[in-house]
Amino acid sequence: EEFGEFKDAMAQNSATAIEEEMGDLLFSLVNVCRHIGVDAEAAVGKSSAKFSRRFAIVEELIAGASTTPSLALMERAWQSAKNREDEL
Repeated sequence: EEFGEFKDAMAQNSATAIEEEMGDLLFSLVNVCRHIGVDAEAAVGKSSAKFSRRFAIVEELIAGASTTPSLALMERAWQSAKNREDEL
């Protein structure tokens, strides 16, 4: 239900409505975590740490590139970072 309301807000392109519905959606996700026994704060912390590790690799890869960074280059670097982490 909340996701549907969020999609409606996106379709309206109303920043206020989008922010409100995103907040409701996040609140609902935290409630789902509670019901299934997942510590939402710990889960977000782990995801943030994973993102930071991967982004550091992206920065290293892009710094060594001989071209101006583009979205395509960043996407390739991101996939490479994910693959590196999966191999560890």
